[in-house]
Amino acid sequence: MAGVVPFAAGVTVGWFTAGAAVADGKARWSRARTAAVAGVASAAVRGRSLDTGTRWRAGRSGVRTLARFGPVGWQVGGATVGWKALVGVPVAVGAWGWRLSGRGPGDGGR
Repeated sequence: MAGVVPFAAGVTVGWFTAGAAVADGKARWSRARTAAVAGVASAAVRGRSLDTGTRWRAGRSGVRTLARFGPVGWQVGGATVGWKALVGVPVAVGAWGWRLSGRGPGDGGR
């Protein structure tokens, strides 16, 4: 689940970014802007909140040796942003091109 959730979030960010970038088969945004928006959305949507949430919840997992274990906020946030950007940007650019090709949703399968 640790890899599936950020992957699904990245796909979702990419899909909806492409939907905003293309309207009625015409590009409202360039490919570069679509990629940039997907990258920023990946960072803004969950990375910072997971980082902060992990810091609030971080704590000792036990006593003695186990007291050193526990989640590290900046690592959790960074990994989440990385996963989502690694998936979200290519999905956004691919869906952008797919929607512009006339085969996207709402085009009747032309």
